[in-house]
Amino acid sequence: MPSAIEVSKNLAHKTLSTLILQYGIVLLILVLLGALAAWFVAGRVLRPLRAITSAARQLTSENLSERLALAGPDDELKELGDTFDSMIGRLETSFLDQQLFAANAAHELRTPLAVMIAEIDLLLTSEEPTVLEAQETAVRLRRTLTASEQLIERLLQLTQSEFVSSEREHVRIDELTGQEIEKIRDRAIEQGVTIQDHLGDVDVLGDPSCFEN
Repeated sequence: MPSAIEVSKNLAHKTLSTLILQYGIVLLILVLLGALAAWFVAGRVLRPLRAITSAARQLTSENLSERLALAGPDDELKELGDTFDSMIGRLETSFLDQQLFAANAAHELRTPLAVMIAEIDLLLTSEEPTVLEAQETAVRLRRTLTASEQLIERLLQLTQSEFVSSEREHVRIDELTGQEIEKIRDRAIEQGVTIQDHLGDVDVLGDPSCFEN
């Protein structure tokens, strides 16, 4: 029969083996729980970053009105998302300003072009234009071209933020239009063209030098 010492050693060995096995299982469970928690935290941290990255890749002029509007606590990630939204807002404003500028520039340049086309058409419809008529037409075309050149210079100044707002004054568009109509009315009648004008009071802010002849 085994002695009491051997029995005690065997019992201690079995107990130690059981404890090692139990501790190993507990350690494995803790590692798995830690990995699961790390995966969850990493997903929570990286989800906003993925959203920002995806939004940045898909960003075009067609969807500048979209925002991330990240939800959650006011931490660094939400601050990053809000900063991204603010940047997109500034880009949208800048793009809309650019579109508005291009539309206004096209509108402003269309008027002198129409005037020059009308002057040339009047000259071409004349059966036998005199040298004086040709010279007068050339003078008016030259005046319109000079005004167009000044307009282009001002548009370039606008793109460089060099426009001086103090130059803006009240300008009566109806009076200026009436003056221009009177200049060509007699010639239009000679060419069989009737001008009917019904001008109302139109007062705008602008640069008077743009309307100088």
